[in-house]
Amino acid sequence: MDDYSWVHDLGAVDLNELSNLYRIAPLGDKPPDALATVFGNSMFMCFVYAGDVLVVHRPTVPRGGRRGARSFRALRGVGG
Repeated sequence: MDDYSWVHDLGAVDLNELSNLYRIAPLGDKPPDALATVFGNSMFMCFVYAGDVLVVHRPTVPRGGRRGARSFRALRGVGG
């Protein structure tokens, strides 16, 4: 996994690129400002880049007092 970088800071993510990832997944139209709100309210988040391309994101919202978390993912194929 040396070709991948993991980012946990929303400020380091291009929200237009994240919005486009939702569109091509296809998970619908998610405007960058709406994504900023959703991810800004997430306790934990992870963005994975292959080179300089965003390929995976995962916000997690802890369930009160439980170890489990509800997560949402969008994937985009790499290299093809």
